Order: sequence, then C-alpha cells, then structure tokens
Amino acid sequence: MLRALASNLPGLGVLAVLSVSLALAACDGDEPAPAPAATTPAATATPTGTAPAATPTPTRVAPPATATPTATPAAEATATPTPSPSGAATPVAASGVAVLDLALDRRTSWQDLYDTRTDAERACIQGELADEASDFLARAIFRDEPTQEWEVSMFSCLAPQAARAVLLDGLVLAIAEDGLELSDTELACAREQVATVDVRAFIAADLDGAPGGEEVFASIAGCFGHVLIELMIVSFGLDPNELSTDEAACVHAFAERADWTALLGADDPAAAGDLLAGLFGCIPDLLVAVAVGQMGMELEDLDDEALACLREWAAEVDIESFLDALTAGDLSAIGELASGLAACQLGPGAAPAR
Repeated sequence: MLRALASNLPGLGVLAVLSVSLALAACDGDEPAPAPAATTPAATATPTGTAPAATPTPTRVAPPATATPTATPAAEATATPTPSPSGAATPVAASGVAVLDLALDRRTSWQDLYDTRTDAERACIQGELADEASDFLARAIFRDEPTQEWEVSMFSCLAPQAARAVLLDGLVLAIAEDGLELSDTELACAREQVATVDVRAFIAADLDGAPGGEEVFASIAGCFGHVLIELMIVSFGLDPNELSTDEAACVHAFAERADWTALLGADDPAAAGDLLAGLFGCIPDLLVAVAVGQMGMELEDLDDEALACLREWAAEVDIESFLDALTAGDLSAIGELASGLAACQLGPGAAPAR
C-alpha cells in the first residue's frame, strides 16, 4: 500500500520531467527536445486491504490536527489461526478497530480469516460468493492485483471493525516490506484514523474508480508523513539512513509541518515542484544524485573534482524556478540548466579508474 502511495506522490511525476531534462542537459550542446508534460500517475488499483494511492501537494503548511493516539502494539506472528467461538464477536479495541485472532501477512488467505469469523459473517460470505466461495477463499488477502468485485463482497460481510483491522494490517505490512517500521505512537495514530473508515465503501470506490480514497489516505498519512518522504528519497537514489544529522532533522521537520489532508488528492504540478524544492533544500546532494543517475552512474563513481563541480552547480540552481518554468511549458529552462551542468564534463570518462 505505502509503495503504491509513494509511487503516486506528485514529486515523482515531476521527477520524471526533471530526469529527462537532466539527461538532455548532459548532452554536448544538442538542442533540447521538448520535455514531457508533468503528470501524476493515476491511482493504483489496490487489492484487499490496500488503499488507492493519491497525490500530495507542497508541504509548507501547518500539520493537520490529529486525535490523541492510544498506543497499540502491532500483532505478533501466529502460526495457526484460532477460530472464534460460534457466533462470538471478535474483540474490539477502544478505537473501533478489531483485534483479530491471527496476524495477517502475504501468506494469509481469506480462508484463514474466514475460519476465525462469526457464524453470521461466514454465512454472509457463502451467500454472496455462492459456488465460487471456495475458490475466492483460497486466495491471499494481500495481492498486487487490481481490486475485484468479489473482494467488495468479502468486506461487505465482515464486521466493520474486522474490515478496518484488515485495512490497517495491510498498511503496516506494506510499510514493513519497504524496510520501514512504524513506532507505537505512529501505529496508534493510524489505528485512530482507520477507526472511522467505511472499508466496504472504500474498497467499492476503488473498484469503481470513484473519488473518496484520498480523504482516507490523507488522514492516515498525517500519522507518518516522514515515511512517505523517506520513500521519495529512496526513489531518487539516496539512502535515508545515510543522511547527515542536520539533513535528517530537516526532512523530519519538513514532514511534520505538512498538512497531508490538503496534500493528498491535489493534482498540481506546480505544487509538486514546491514539494521537490523543499526536499532539495533539505538534502543538497539530492539534485546531484538525480543528475548523476541520468548518466548511469552513482555518486561514489565520481572523483572528488567532478563531485565538487556538481555540488557547486547544484547549489547555484534555482530548482523551484526551474520546475515552475518546466510545468509552465518554458523549455528554455532546460538550456539554462544545461549550461551549468555541461561545465562539469560528466560522462563515461568522469568516473575514476577502478
């Protein structure tokens, strides 16, 4: 889920334009070709328990109000699901999200969850899916496939609190698969936000391509904005763990002051440029890494002279004005960028001998 969300951050759409521009700028004085229009990828259809991605705008506003979280530890792995007593209700946390009888992961099937549900929920699923119930129950809950109609039926039959637990577990799982982990406070905050979600309507909207998912993701994203920012940094070719203390602090502050409710769902290339400009302001080497990546190299491939030249070039680039010009269709901005980058004489010969 988080991977899908990060892939649709507006900065990545603008990054595609920036990357092409830098590749053109690296050419030896060739006339720049028209840059592609900045676009934000369409929301990725998301399988059960995974929400559709949305597009954030700049992070220069006050943080959204967040309900005081109640710390809730993540569920520990359990080998075998324990069926609920016939007709018994699943325990529900104070926040309105069920405490499931099993931990969900990539291997968990709908059958595993079904076996822990109440008689009423099971009867509903059998009635909705009829002869195809066995086939659908055998499938994994979390799959990298578009949402299907039968999944809406599954969520319709689950108690609302249980459906929310599946959604929350899918979120936590996706974050873990990206090598990141939520703190107890962040998890409690996410649980608090998920507690009011109508998951059946949410999944149905994803199936139909209807709007509405942005609001859900916006409320959840406010709990861990820095995780989204770190995923963007990774997509740009840098390791967040290798940032300096000052850079990491800047990124965290940048994420904390973001109003994710306003950020997600806006399709504004200019705003996306502001988002990128803020990140480049926190991490000077970010623009350098993007430029070097366009030549098929990494920062460690450069000798000290080339790296120093690139850093001097990046420090002089008015990235916000450059991105504003690109999104406005002013292709002369590429030529201006090229004049500085060409002076560093990057190319196959820039890398030191190994």
